[in-house]
Amino acid sequence: MRQVLTEKLSASEIKKLDHILDEKFNMFLTELHGFFTAVLSSPILVKPSQWLQYIFQDEDGDEYCFESVEEFQEINGLIFKFYNSIISQLNKGGDYKIASFNHGKYIKISDASEEELEYWSSSYISGSYCGKWSNDEAIAMLLPFAVLAKKFDINKPEKKLPEDPIAIKNKFKQELSDYIYMLYDHNNEERLANSNKFKEFDQIKQSTTIKIGRNDFCHCGSGKKYKKCCINSPSEYH
Repeated sequence: MRQVLTEKLSASEIKKLDHILDEKFNMFLTELHGFFTAVLSSPILVKPSQWLQYIFQDEDGDEYCFESVEEFQEINGLIFKFYNSIISQLNKGGDYKIASFNHGKYIKISDASEEELEYWSSSYISGSYCGKWSNDEAIAMLLPFAVLAKKFDINKPEKKLPEDPIAIKNKFKQELSDYIYMLYDHNNEERLANSNKFKEFDQIKQSTTIKIGRNDFCHCGSGKKYKKCCINSPSEYH
């Protein structure tokens, strides 16, 4: 039985956090939701000291300087409550909902716009970097998220999936909730390898690459923006 936490943000707190993230950290609540979902699905326990550095950055990727202790405490408190609310979501089960662009209002994945899913899925991938998932795991597990985040070009001849591109994108969108819970529950390599959901991706493992934008978080797990970290270092993610 899944254990459910009761702590969650009120509607006013969600709006406040949404505004703070946009104004101070150049981030949508939708992105933080995707990021935390991946962090909590990591094969290892990711400490707050590790994931907070991904959040507390300005738009240039520099560490954000808080104006006062009170400001830090308020923002930190809202972020932790939001983090705990996502634990509740993942433990509760059911149709997984994501934070929308509409002041963080929760919506079903089927009702999310293409842009909302792009931002959410891209941040999920960033969360996997923070959790330092292995490369092999990332290639197999992140394909649906990479396609929806437009970080995997399914139209290129060498990366063709065995279905029509539009059909495969719709399939990933329809089944994304299942993938999310599967990754949350499959917390070791052996169980992942035996997951039928991901066997269909084996044929394209070797040709899969995930594009990283200059302002995305770096795949190495440093917490820095890619442009300030490994942009000049070769990687199979690029």
